[in-house]
Amino acid sequence: MLRNTFFATLAVLGMVATSEAGVIITQQGTPTVGKAGYTTWTLTATTNDGSQIQGFDFASLPTYGFTGAMNQVNPGGNPTIFQDSNSFFSFVGADVSQDSQFKFLSSNLTVPSGFASESATQLRAVFAASAPMGTSVPFVQLAIPDALAGTVAFVGQVQTVVGSAVTNNDVVGVVPSVPEPASITLIGLACAGLAGFRLRK
Repeated sequence: MLRNTFFATLAVLGMVATSEAGVIITQQGTPTVGKAGYTTWTLTATTNDGSQIQGFDFASLPTYGFTGAMNQVNPGGNPTIFQDSNSFFSFVGADVSQDSQFKFLSSNLTVPSGFASESATQLRAVFAASAPMGTSVPFVQLAIPDALAGTVAFVGQVQTVVGSAVTNNDVVGVVPSVPEPASITLIGLACAGLAGFRLRK
């Protein structure tokens, strides 16, 4: 029981990345379909101040974007920065989970020209919706080799709105996020305390 509690706590901590005050980025990983040794991580932006998410900026500065080893699928040589070409994946024997991409159709967004690109080591774009998307938005998926877990970094901004007030929230982290050694120590102490509490009962 204690062992299961410990590892469950680690798994939850592994889903949380650093964030600005108004936005939290969480990460959820699932095994990549048809690609052994890979996990597809979905990142979700959630506001904690009642604001609505309207856009994402992972390209307007040279330091912005997702960088590190990530799998890309390009049916017919077409880039798959967004979900526009997902219907063609089956024709090349691939599953959508094998591709690193932003989880939107570009036709539903405003994407400035020249601000969207991808490669085996980066995914970058700036985009916004015509109306607020909600307070919790899954916005990107990344297919990452398990052997390189924790090496894909991201830097960017999440744009939120309340009425006419716009805020650009800085976000930074790694995928998947790895608990710091101090956090692991605290978790260990908490679990030891729980074990002691159970033994007294």
